[in-house]
Amino acid sequence: MPSILLVFVFPFVCVGVYYTLKRKHWGVCLAASILSGGSADDIHLSQEKRMGIKRLLLVLLVSLVLLVGCVGAIKEIPAPPGPPSPPPPGVEYVYPEESSAPSAPKSAVATASTPTFIEVDENGLSINKNKFNMDSTLDDYIRVLGNPSRVTELMNTIHTYDDAGIMLYHPPHSNEIISISIDFARSDYEFSPKHAFSGILVIGGSNIQTSSSLDSLKSINALTVDDSSFGVHRGYLGDTILIFEYVDSIDKLAGIGISFSESSITTGPTPLEDGWVRLRIEDVGSIDYPPDFLELQSQDYRDMGKGIYQLLEDKTDFTLQQAGLNELNPSSFNEYRRVTFRTTYLNPGEEVFRVNEKDTMSQEELAEFQNELIDQQHQAYAKLKNMGLGDNKIVGSNSIEIAEVNGMFPLVHTYKRQLNDNPVVLAKAYMFQNYDRIHNLTLSYRVVDEEECRYIFDKILDSFRLE
Repeated sequence: MPSILLVFVFPFVCVGVYYTLKRKHWGVCLAASILSGGSADDIHLSQEKRMGIKRLLLVLLVSLVLLVGCVGAIKEIPAPPGPPSPPPPGVEYVYPEESSAPSAPKSAVATASTPTFIEVDENGLSINKNKFNMDSTLDDYIRVLGNPSRVTELMNTIHTYDDAGIMLYHPPHSNEIISISIDFARSDYEFSPKHAFSGILVIGGSNIQTSSSLDSLKSINALTVDDSSFGVHRGYLGDTILIFEYVDSIDKLAGIGISFSESSITTGPTPLEDGWVRLRIEDVGSIDYPPDFLELQSQDYRDMGKGIYQLLEDKTDFTLQQAGLNELNPSSFNEYRRVTFRTTYLNPGEEVFRVNEKDTMSQEELAEFQNELIDQQHQAYAKLKNMGLGDNKIVGSNSIEIAEVNGMFPLVHTYKRQLNDNPVVLAKAYMFQNYDRIHNLTLSYRVVDEEECRYIFDKILDSFRLE
């Protein structure tokens, strides 16, 4: 048991050793959903931080390899599909009648005026009495704010209003504004306003200034503010998401990001397929699957490998496996299908990209990262073999790329592995960086079953949504 724990715990201990990332400027342009998956400010990462992120991703990917390898080593005397297993804490089933989502309202047309008054209430955002929502375009804002002082083309396009202390953000290939940043304190980035916010900001009927403390925000009746150890707090008011940044103390507000409840990373949940089940993961998102093809792994089955699974008891963890395995049906012995999910929460002060911000790693950096990962995989598999957990090996070529999945940009490691003389398994590990956490979603099945599995697994991936 101690040796098994060492293999799993050690990579995570490494994070604390060399993941010494410096906190970057949040731009207060923190978009739509810092924790709900949105993208906000553009990344100005130092080389030190970029290397820190790469190392962290390497550690987590290797840990996933260890997990998948150990799961494969457990003897499968797999059961006819029966009632769904009770989900772990934080995970619930959602059936078709719950899966519909309301459509977004259409944007209003505003008239030109001076940007002196911004209000956020339960009805949404208004600037000088002109309403804005998630469908409002750059032209709509320019009609009210006028032309920006300058435009900066980075990962997002940033329109800076120097005198007003305001920035607007939109993706490079879209004119829909995903975030508005209000700076109460000046910053030194090239896209930062030259002056602090000069207008009036009212949230939930209360006047907000740089002297507005966190406690004063929490006292606003209509506003809900989450606690955070980072100095960056997410708030909700109607369909509007607000990000409050306190840099030096909880009594000095540095800036506010404003966005809407549906960010650009998704268009809402996909329609639920007939006969499929939706798992909603608390504070994370959802995923769909066909219950006659996969089943939620039961606690009894997990208990068969306690030493391996005991590190996976986080409330958002789950594993989907071939239907029938929970009941130890011998007919499942000839199949292998897995969808595993785990969220890793970073330490206070650590951060990675937002989920819809695309990492700018070059091909050379990706190749270097790939070589490091393969070396670590070989070492991990050697440890598993020494522990009597079978002879795992990488088969053929593998790849690492930054892909787009439902408007998100995970790092994807695709490889084939084989345990002993068992059929070769194709695995795709998706790592979604998401501000203060990293979501790992791994899909795997036997290569000989690819014709049967690929289409279904693609639809499962297409259903995956982060809140």
